[in-house]
Amino acid sequence: NERIRKMIGDGGKSVPLKRQPDAAGKDGRSSMLPDEEAFTVVAARIERLRSDSRLVTSEGNRLRNLALHVLNMRRLEDLARARVLAAIPSISPTGDLDIASPFGWRVDPWPEYHEGVDLAADYGAPIRAAAAGTVVAAAWESGFGNKIDIDHGNGYHTYYAHLSRIDVQPGQYVIKAQHIALAGATGAATGPHLHYQIMFAGNPVDPAPYLTGVPQKVLASLK
Repeated sequence: NERIRKMIGDGGKSVPLKRQPDAAGKDGRSSMLPDEEAFTVVAARIERLRSDSRLVTSEGNRLRNLALHVLNMRRLEDLARARVLAAIPSISPTGDLDIASPFGWRVDPWPEYHEGVDLAADYGAPIRAAAAGTVVAAAWESGFGNKIDIDHGNGYHTYYAHLSRIDVQPGQYVIKAQHIALAGATGAATGPHLHYQIMFAGNPVDPAPYLTGVPQKVLASLK
């Protein structure tokens, strides 16, 4: 009785045991039997503990399942965001930030509105995809020479022009930073370099802010 009370947190002393004759009464000896009332109290408390235990276990399982659901949802959100970011141009296709000719109006080598940037690159230097997407065109195009057009599936297209060699095919899916071509001077080019152009919703945008990561204003629009 005292051990049970200790286990269930009851600091009181046990009820004194009563000496009662053996039920058989054959040998005349007596045995120590617990007080019936004490057992009733202990039994009731144990039943309450059992009930509380079931509730706590049930609530624990519910919270565990809820926590797993929340973690899974956050994981899915993280994966979805990672896929979105992977499809936004955010690296230099040449690995170099040296812009030989910027975006916008220029007079050299001839007056025109330059819809991309010319990145310095040696002849035959490797060119990488600036974002994940599907190659929609990989062929010669007047003025651009050998050109690759990648559709990133989110309104963005990237152009890579004046290539000496094309190493991807239309319909091919590429990941960010994957090798796609070699730099050259094909088409209307005065020397080896990469003409890199970003189109968004059909309009050219300045690629310079996209050479070192996703621009802050673009990130803000994703929240």
